Amino acid sequence: MRAPGTGMSRASWPAYALLLYIVLLPFHSLLMALLLAQAHLPLPVLKLVAAWKEVLLLATFLGILGTASVRKELPPLVWVDWIALAWLSQVLLYFLFGNLLFGQSSGLLALLYGARDWMLYLIPYFVGRLASVSEGDLARAFRALLVVAVVTSGVGIVEYVFVPTGWHLALGIPRYFDEFLDLPYPETWGLPSNYWQGVGNHMVRRAVSVHLSAQAFALPFLLLWPLSLLNLHARLIRASVLVVVLNAVALALTMTRMTIVVCFLQGLIVFWLLGRKRPFFAYVVLAVVAFVLVLAVPFPLRPENAYTEAPDTGSTVTFRLISLLSMIGDTAILQDSSSKVRPGHWADGLIVLRKYPAGMGLGTTGQTAARFGVGEMGNEAGYLKTTGALGYPGLIVFLAWFLGVIIFSLAISRSFDGLWQELGVLTLVTAVGFLINNLTVPPDQSLFLSYIFPWLAGMTVRRSSYNAPRWRS
Repeated sequence: MRAPGTGMSRASWPAYALLLYIVLLPFHSLLMALLLAQAHLPLPVLKLVAAWKEVLLLATFLGILGTASVRKELPPLVWVDWIALAWLSQVLLYFLFGNLLFGQSSGLLALLYGARDWMLYLIPYFVGRLASVSEGDLARAFRALLVVAVVTSGVGIVEYVFVPTGWHLALGIPRYFDEFLDLPYPETWGLPSNYWQGVGNHMVRRAVSVHLSAQAFALPFLLLWPLSLLNLHARLIRASVLVVVLNAVALALTMTRMTIVVCFLQGLIVFWLLGRKRPFFAYVVLAVVAFVLVLAVPFPLRPENAYTEAPDTGSTVTFRLISLLSMIGDTAILQDSSSKVRPGHWADGLIVLRKYPAGMGLGTTGQTAARFGVGEMGNEAGYLKTTGALGYPGLIVFLAWFLGVIIFSLAISRSFDGLWQELGVLTLVTAVGFLINNLTVPPDQSLFLSYIFPWLAGMTVRRSSYNAPRWRS
């Protein structure tokens, strides 16, 4: 279904900001690594350069808030906005009085990073709520997302097949994680351990593309995969089937099991919401066929022994069949290297929640905590990141905000057609995928997803509430 005339009007300036994020964020980590290791940019200067994304977001938010206030074009608040404001109030309270409330001695930098973790849900959402978006703006954003999906997937496939691990070392990727992110990985050459996945008795390389991390490469597919399926219907860019195939192959090569399963479920929801029964069943059949081909077609899995390049012995059917089935079985019974530690994380999280029902304050969980030497709670179980930092109040507003986004997305998907319907479907399935994936790795570890999804959520709520008064508070 084409949207006539969507490419004719000029984009609004908030729409240009969104396009910049869509195009630049996937390459942010690689660019910072190259500037550090190859261009030898001093670390303080590099950190200022890396702040472009926060500066642009704050400028966009303040600019659009000021413009809407002067023109008296502020949209009426709906109940999900009040939830977002309550969430914002808690974050500000913990930022200003966290040391007093929790007896912390966190430095200002740790508090700022901790606040950013949650502001990246809220500020993009409010920008989406305040910005007046045309159908042309929406079409441009969708096309940019699809092009990014094609480029990053293509790079990921080429990188997996042709680029040896030594090239990543030569580019200086370990310096980026150690010196810039304060996340050293001494046991794996300075590269994140998720560069590899245990398959049978082998350590197998995973695709990382331009994201420098298999998980960071996989998580954006929670948004890009359903959009690629919607493109089969909307025809926003050509070769829609090829886009789906590229994304599917790239996602599979990340070997990020939870995200792969979630993306498959998202596809079922997309076809169900669009009322497409034949594609629904074809999608299931093709998924089964693809799984069989993974086991049967002789392609290299690039085993690496003790994180060193080794001759490829992974092209035999027997190796793949035994190894992949072993990996699936170990995952199902929580015995693989990743999932077997999660019950312990969840148990520890429940203990922390009972001990600190209001949370432990900003910067005490997730990657921020790891960067500042506090711990790694929440890196392998996303809801613990929320409860550990914000406690029961934070968990309630987190879930309530997502519920609101889902409800408004469902309303717009049923009340509109064309691009607005697809926006509703995309936001809904991304929200559902986010909540499921958050049982393991928190999707907000992906900067791309952190900035883009709440922005689209705000756009969805704006369009739905403007045209559906029954949702107003």
